[in-house]
Amino acid sequence: MDYRVRRLESVLFGTDRTRTWRALALAGVFVIVGAGVEYLTLITGFENELLFELHQFFALDGTALGLATRGAVIVVGLSAIQAYLNEGYLPSLLLGIAPAYGNRLWTIGSLDRIANLYLDPVSAAARTLPDGAILASFGFLLGIGIRWALRRRQRNSSETS
Repeated sequence: MDYRVRRLESVLFGTDRTRTWRALALAGVFVIVGAGVEYLTLITGFENELLFELHQFFALDGTALGLATRGAVIVVGLSAIQAYLNEGYLPSLLLGIAPAYGNRLWTIGSLDRIANLYLDPVSAAARTLPDGAILASFGFLLGIGIRWALRRRQRNSSETS
């Protein structure tokens, strides 16, 4: 296989397939946990403070310039960690967006009562993907940059020794 093709695969999917699958599994867990927290928050009518804080912690509200700070840090941080450990743009993107996506999976069907809830993955994607993709891409670049800088530093220190 050509080096350029392997390099492209590494950048897209990661250097270690086991780590890639673990990142995807962790993203799935984050989606399920986020959906569970949002469901419980909506069912309790936002009255349980712990659930409400967890719900707010993963939220990506607003536009790319006015995001909730905690949710943005989570997206950038998870993406950067994945990129640093394994490269892989797509796993970084999915892992970064997963908590915010899970946090927006439920939609209230009626303004009268919260009892009418339903899963709405398309709407959740529309509410999280635009901002999440920008932030996760930034996290990916940050993680790759740190990985590159540390490897270069190690290479330079081993050459001078």
